[in-house]
Amino acid sequence: MVPPASRRAQADKTSGKSLASSGLRNTLHGDVFQLRLLILFLTRGLRVGYAFQLETEMPGKGGKFDDLIFTYENRESKRKTSRYLQAKHKFDDSTKIKASDLLNESDGDFSLKKYYRSYREICKTLGDNEELKDCIIATNIGFDENDLKDNGIELVSLKNRDTILAFNSKKKSDSKIPVRYKLQNTQGTTNLYEKLEETSDMHCLAHELLKYGNKKQKLELRCDMFKRYHFALVNEEVLDLSSKTFHQNFIDNVQYLSPNAKKFRKILCDCQKVSDWNKLAFDLSKNFGKKQNEQSELNSDPVDNEEIKNFLDKLVFAVNLPNEKQLGCIISSEMGIDFNVLDSRAVSNELLIKMLNWFKEKSATTLSSGQAESLLKKTKEMMRSLRATGASIDYRNQLCKYIKFNQDAIDNMTEKLKPFLYLSTLRKKVLRIATDSPKCTAIKIVQSLKQLSDFKKDDSYLIVQGKNLREEREIVQMRNILRAKRLHYLLVVVCNDNGTEQKWHELIPENRKSKRIIIVGTNIGKASMQDKFCFCDLNRKTEAKLQSKCVQFQGPPMKVETLLDKRSEFNAIINLMSFQELLSGAIVKIPAPITSLPKKFAYIERQLEFSSYHEDFHNQLARKLGLTLEELKQKCRIDPALLGSIEWFVSDEERPNIWRKMKEILKENRTLASTVIRQENHFADKDWKSRIMIISSVAGTGKSLGYQNRLSEAY
Repeated sequence: MVPPASRRAQADKTSGKSLASSGLRNTLHGDVFQLRLLILFLTRGLRVGYAFQLETEMPGKGGKFDDLIFTYENRESKRKTSRYLQAKHKFDDSTKIKASDLLNESDGDFSLKKYYRSYREICKTLGDNEELKDCIIATNIGFDENDLKDNGIELVSLKNRDTILAFNSKKKSDSKIPVRYKLQNTQGTTNLYEKLEETSDMHCLAHELLKYGNKKQKLELRCDMFKRYHFALVNEEVLDLSSKTFHQNFIDNVQYLSPNAKKFRKILCDCQKVSDWNKLAFDLSKNFGKKQNEQSELNSDPVDNEEIKNFLDKLVFAVNLPNEKQLGCIISSEMGIDFNVLDSRAVSNELLIKMLNWFKEKSATTLSSGQAESLLKKTKEMMRSLRATGASIDYRNQLCKYIKFNQDAIDNMTEKLKPFLYLSTLRKKVLRIATDSPKCTAIKIVQSLKQLSDFKKDDSYLIVQGKNLREEREIVQMRNILRAKRLHYLLVVVCNDNGTEQKWHELIPENRKSKRIIIVGTNIGKASMQDKFCFCDLNRKTEAKLQSKCVQFQGPPMKVETLLDKRSEFNAIINLMSFQELLSGAIVKIPAPITSLPKKFAYIERQLEFSSYHEDFHNQLARKLGLTLEELKQKCRIDPALLGSIEWFVSDEERPNIWRKMKEILKENRTLASTVIRQENHFADKDWKSRIMIISSVAGTGKSLGYQNRLSEAY
């Protein structure tokens, strides 16, 4: 139990802790427990498929069971069914609930009288098509079972599974098993029925009246009992406004009292001797007894045993529940399954914040299952947005590690982007930038956006690769991400295939017309802006990085700056291709040019085979293709006079099949194409000198040497 404030303050002073900090710890855990129970009912209610309404602390509803009200349609009875819950969390979960806590005359945490009064109020509000399933007291502590047994109170464990308040019951050495109980009266020292009979309005009013009078506290209309019966107390001559004491007729002249006033007097007599009443003086508030309200007479409001029996049947103690921290872990774990993530803390924390905002609203509101689904949907969208932002930041960082541009190049790009980003009169939503290097241009855009105040934050824009927006599912996800009001004002897509105009416009949600998309690609035809790579646009650090690269130039390796010692040479020679090659990490080799061969070059004469075919070749080819010789000649002709030149009469689509059949025949029988010419006769025909000749063979057979040797002879 929490110690009294004075003792707690003294304890905090002794231990060096601040009173404010201690007070927060002693109260906040209870609110968090209540909030997490609300989340549990919300998430599990959706998972089960209930169409429900969730309420908390609604004025005039639920009484002491107002921490959580869960209303849904019973699938069997088709009736509107309600569950009322009061959350009681103890910082010290070793505390036990004893019989004295249940039979407490005051407003204790587990006082049955308090909860029975609330039960009666709930029953009065039920409509014809409504039913009450249970009134739950949910707590993280358990019962002192021996103490309850000694006082004639039996615990009856509920075996049916609760669809929402079910927890893993695997027993661990250091844990307690969550369980639900109902109370049952046995032959003992306590009679629950007698105790609960004392919860009528007259009994409660009598207790409040004597408590305030004995403690000399002012009878304010803020107290519910006084608010309802202040006029009746004066009207029924229980209190005298002029003397502010018990009315003389109420003390001595009982015969003049109404039946209800006599009943009320008897209840007071059972609580306190009449001889002490004269000593009581009441401090009445200004409007006490002066203005008639709904209750002008005392209400006997009798309690019968059948009503008490129904109450005990509906009252459920859910004890040994996970504490607020453990409950948070359970919710987080279950949401991890729903959201398909391993680390679901961010998901559950986001939902906790959204529920807290609803929880602390000044005007109490009802949360429907439809609104709950919307909350989860927004949470999912937020998570997707966070993932997209993370992926964008990661890609952005990768790009910026590649190269950096100088300030002049950045400023130039910034000025080009400003009209598209800021002119409200510009209806254009998609800007296409054509470039010979989408990657380099994307880096320049990233550096430029850092200079604009609207795009300094990491989540102010997204940059993605076009390959991640190919499938319809990916496009839908990105459109949902762009729905966020205060995030992602701009999407930059880096791609080689620019896609259709419609595809990019469909990414912008209907209600977010202010959003923009920049497409960085290689398609010049559709672009409204062009960007070209130039070495002079790089900053000094990137230039130095390139200049320090080593290349193997016609022999030993050397640095680029050694080869090109003037900046003008860099600008003229380092184009995009050579720039990418230098940054790739591969060894760049520049071989020596082909030099003329020495006069006495040792050269072995060769012989060449020309593709000239025997007549049998044509016959075999026709058979392979399933044609007659005449039909084959209508498709192609191999001219022996031209040494194997093929003249085609069919379309390009038909040629590969005929060519494959030719190769198959030659592979099977090389004798069908065996024209051989010796070295000295290679170029005997003078007409060949004006033609293109192709020398074909595998690597290393001396094609280049043969060619060079012929050149040396011819010229």
